[in-house]
Amino acid sequence: SDEQGAATAIGAAVRARRRALGLSMRDLSGRIGTSQPFVSNIENGRIFPSLRTLGLLADALGIPSDQLLRS
Repeated sequence: SDEQGAATAIGAAVRARRRALGLSMRDLSGRIGTSQPFVSNIENGRIFPSLRTLGLLADALGIPSDQLLRS
């Protein structure tokens, strides 16, 4: 589905940016106040993050949230 494709693309963008910053999944989950498995589910495209979560991720990764949506 389109949503699954979007979730996969967002997850890949989150993972790439997190790795570029040298952050672990645990580091990122701590920054956004969630669990490491939740971050894993986003990165692997199993969860489509809410707009609130997208905003938190973008802030934690130092990028505009639309950069995650454009991915």
